[in-house]
Amino acid sequence: MSVLIRFFLCCALTLGSIACGSEPLSVPARITDKTTQTITLMGIVTDNNGKPLHNVTVVIGKSLAYTGLDGSFSLQSQNVKTNGFTVSCVKNGYFTVTKRLIPNSSFMTATIALPIAETVDIIDFMEKDTVEINRCTLLFDSNSFMNGTNQHKANAQCAIHIMDGQNAGYTFTSDGNGINDDPQSSGFNRTAFSSLGHYRIAVSTMNGTPLSLRSNQTITMLTPVPSALGSAPVDCPLWFFDNESQMWVRKGNAVYDQSQNVYVSSLDRLGTWMLAFEDETGIISGEITCGNAPVKGIIVNAGINVAITDSMGKYSVPAAVGQHIVVVERVFNGGLTAPARTVTIAEKGNQQTMNLQLQLCGVTLTAEVVDASDKPINALLIVQSSDNSFITTRPVINGKLFITLPPSLACSVKIQTANGKFYTTNVQSAESGSSLSLPKIKIQ
Repeated sequence: MSVLIRFFLCCALTLGSIACGSEPLSVPARITDKTTQTITLMGIVTDNNGKPLHNVTVVIGKSLAYTGLDGSFSLQSQNVKTNGFTVSCVKNGYFTVTKRLIPNSSFMTATIALPIAETVDIIDFMEKDTVEINRCTLLFDSNSFMNGTNQHKANAQCAIHIMDGQNAGYTFTSDGNGINDDPQSSGFNRTAFSSLGHYRIAVSTMNGTPLSLRSNQTITMLTPVPSALGSAPVDCPLWFFDNESQMWVRKGNAVYDQSQNVYVSSLDRLGTWMLAFEDETGIISGEITCGNAPVKGIIVNAGINVAITDSMGKYSVPAAVGQHIVVVERVFNGGLTAPARTVTIAEKGNQQTMNLQLQLCGVTLTAEVVDASDKPINALLIVQSSDNSFITTRPVINGKLFITLPPSLACSVKIQTANGKFYTTNVQSAESGSSLSLPKIKIQ
């Protein structure tokens, strides 16, 4: 067995077109609309801790752009299909992340987080070897890898990014057209997956060149059965995410080994894998308040699923049978947070209420953004604290700027248009629960 160098566990959020996480959330498409349009996508790329990433390549079809020092990008692409398109983010030392989005207008924004592709173990190419990380075990045969069309005859680096369902189990729900979306906005059938974990596996040379698995070679993966699952079924559906089609593809079953209390999977390629059952979910809903007043626009995390509170402070997410931790996380809410609480979905169809109180009330910032002709415009809003403790983004749609900021913290505000024009200003710290309104912002 190789010496374990380092392990990590990363979780990410996926939130429609304004907050993208990392692992793909899709099922096979059922629509074939070939209508196209020109879209402008603006956004920011960060690592999994919210730190902006510079010089990331962002690609839509044949169009590409690079992120600036603040992690922001602007990309226009023609002939984008109206039933969905993919955007890929590539940077050396990070896992490539590919997202599928539906263009609900000609202007969209996205925040995309890239997991670090840290080496977790070195694989001896001459012998059978084992990699262990976060209770998940990978068994490699000797001479397992290819470098292009040539067999790789040297040691290799293994990196794994895990979105882990071992402690509580988690779920996500996808539309029949392959897009994770608001159920009210889609007329397609929806599929709910109760996932036991996503496992993104990459292997490279010692110099960082990506390797592939040899033909007819497999990797054995041993995945512990989470306690939330109760009695484990004899087998569990095994899925592979195909980046080209942006679809989850069924790859048989993982088999339960009672003696080790693990599911045993046979992987025939490197990439992103998932163990997941279908449609064993309930609902977690509630209200986010501060000082007994509802708070709009708060991102709530329940396992891997997320929701944004509406104008009444309410949210609702599907959740797998089992225990879930519901939390408002600081990094995704501009410094605002609420203590984590646990809720249990007892059986399929069960509905549970979980209300959370913010520890501090935010400061509401509003403004109107227009062009030189006084016409409301679309833009990307980037807000960063003066102490660099957080950075957050929001879209400005039809000139309407709205964001909730942490109290008693000075921030810089940048509004950037798709044609590269921008406006910057500083916002001084304000008391909890107060409201700030900037003068009309005219970007020449």
